[in-house]
Amino acid sequence: MIISPEMFKDLLKRNGMTIVAAESITAGLFASTLASVKGASAILKGSVVTYNIDMKKIFWGVKESTLEEHTAESMQTTREMVEGLRKAYNKSSIYIAVTGVASPGTPEYPVKEAVGTTFVVCWMEGQLHEWKELITSEERNEIRQRAVDFMMEKVYRLVEEKYGDNS
Repeated sequence: MIISPEMFKDLLKRNGMTIVAAESITAGLFASTLASVKGASAILKGSVVTYNIDMKKIFWGVKESTLEEHTAESMQTTREMVEGLRKAYNKSSIYIAVTGVASPGTPEYPVKEAVGTTFVVCWMEGQLHEWKELITSEERNEIRQRAVDFMMEKVYRLVEEKYGDNS
């Protein structure tokens, strides 16, 4: 089931929760999708796009060794992004980070993972939740949109399991 931005917003709002994001592969599409619905400011605290490796290091404290050993598109990098996000802003209920591969690598920027590989790490109430998904598409904007859908569905399910739907 695809979770609409309205459903997502309503569930978080009913449970008094907020979310903040560190986006890479989605390049701000997660925040934009949430902000497309009226009342999104009740749950969305913000999002920072760190598409570039240097930005991941500067904003989130992703270690050079992590990038060298695992690449910028890895679960390890995504985990460090969410930890950096928590350090940067400590006033949200949910922290989420996303990285992945939206198109084939180049000689200047090789990638290890298959196109469509998406990594999501979420911190909620003292627990880390990690997911890896292979989105089967060759169209980069479809991969990005489906990554956002995947993020919303996973967070929605976490909140629903913890608090129920309450609708």
